[in-house]
Amino acid sequence: MKYIKHKIPVPEFNSFTVNELDMCSKRGIIHSHRNYELNFVVNARGRRFVEGNIANFKEGDLVLMGPEIAHGWEVMNGDENPRSITIHFAEDFFDSDLFDIPEFESIRYIKEKSKYGLYFRSIQPELLERKLRALMKKEGFDAMIQLLMIFRQLSRTENIQWLTNPEDTWNGKITRDERINKIYDYVFRNFHTEIKLEDVARLVNLSESAFCTYFKRTTKKPFFTFLKEVKINFACKLLAAEKNKTIAEIAFESGYKNIANFNRQFREITNMNPREYRKEFS
Repeated sequence: MKYIKHKIPVPEFNSFTVNELDMCSKRGIIHSHRNYELNFVVNARGRRFVEGNIANFKEGDLVLMGPEIAHGWEVMNGDENPRSITIHFAEDFFDSDLFDIPEFESIRYIKEKSKYGLYFRSIQPELLERKLRALMKKEGFDAMIQLLMIFRQLSRTENIQWLTNPEDTWNGKITRDERINKIYDYVFRNFHTEIKLEDVARLVNLSESAFCTYFKRTTKKPFFTFLKEVKINFACKLLAAEKNKTIAEIAFESGYKNIANFNRQFREITNMNPREYRKEFS
């Protein structure tokens, strides 16, 4: 997966842009920019990557990301014209005195916490999509009023999940080290399958022993500890968000063939078993 840091152009006389985008056009790209971004999934499914957090996404999902958060989508239904409605805000949008008034306290809270990446779990997707499509047709003052109505809906959302919560087991960051990024990408795409040390080492042209030394020196942890944390982090997201799946199904989807091994590693990372975790956090 290629990492790109780029600039999102917002027209000089606008505070934001809103567009319906082809999600396949960014497939295989993790990118970051200085703009805040609100992304609503219209008809796509797959896995979402936000600063090391890996989770499934589907139609109706909404995330808000602050500046410089590395993010990307691995689209699984590319033959179904997957699309999103995305708002990019001018880099100084939230610096306006407009947001300092008491009535916008809830918007300021969302803006501040967006530095972790926010996933709005309990929105009304049909209502939100109608508001976003209405926003696409408006300009000037009318567009700003429509945007504030969207923010009002978001500020009333009761279930908001931090995507890069500091307490998460893995807060892996995209770096300027291309070899580490290549390893992150490989794990992101393949953690649910069997990953062999020899394959990862070959990926970055190192012997197995040299790879282990390099990875631990660079990330401050052994590779298989990192891999275990990625798998359990993903399992935690499934346990909290997909209540219809059994623990055995979640273990398999997270890359475990043995439920006993899954339970043991889950407890190592979270200090509780999967059933206890689901009860506490779902």
